[in-house]
Amino acid sequence: MIVLRLATALLLVYVPVAMAATPVLQSACQLADSRATPHPPLRGMATWLAWQDNGSGMQSSPEKELTAASSVLPSPSCALVENLTNHRRVAVLIDQKSPPGSFGLLQLGSGAARALDIFATTPIAVAGLAAAAADAAAPTMAATSDQHYLWSAAYSSIYLAQVAWEKTQRAGIAKVQIAPGIDHGSWAYRLRLGPLPNGLSPSILAQTLRHAGFPFHTPENE
Repeated sequence: MIVLRLATALLLVYVPVAMAATPVLQSACQLADSRATPHPPLRGMATWLAWQDNGSGMQSSPEKELTAASSVLPSPSCALVENLTNHRRVAVLIDQKSPPGSFGLLQLGSGAARALDIFATTPIAVAGLAAAAADAAAPTMAATSDQHYLWSAAYSSIYLAQVAWEKTQRAGIAKVQIAPGIDHGSWAYRLRLGPLPNGLSPSILAQTLRHAGFPFHTPENE
């Protein structure tokens, strides 16, 4: 328990940067009136697509790139997306089709989810749409340091993930979210711990938490 309290204390000292202070570079997806398809705003729901594992190891979605998947809007394309609950608006690159069994108009990668503050099913509006080149680069978050996280194993249901999350809360572990993703073609859920404080080794913290009975690990792409 001593090592667990130490790990928890290290996480509690982290103070997140205010979302509104994070600028976004839109140069890769400019939505000038001459390029964007004119239409009334298309309304729907957006969800968070935090990670994917197609058999070659878990890959977390990029934290700096603003990307999304959709089965309704064309891919690749650039969409101007507004969170209707807080009116944050950014351009995102739709770079893939929605995974099977997806819900909503868009499934947002972690960068877009962070920029729009969407980590649960949220109403959105798409106010503009423009075709993108097959090799188009996604808009990026500017002046943002690399974010590091630890991840749990995948849970097949939100209920099991909720039980695991509640266990971390009883232990006083801060900054844990339930992160939806795709596990071998099906939607599943993992716990995401972080972002971790600068200077704290993710691998050492993961080992400390595993010894305390919390099997977190680093993703394959970190």
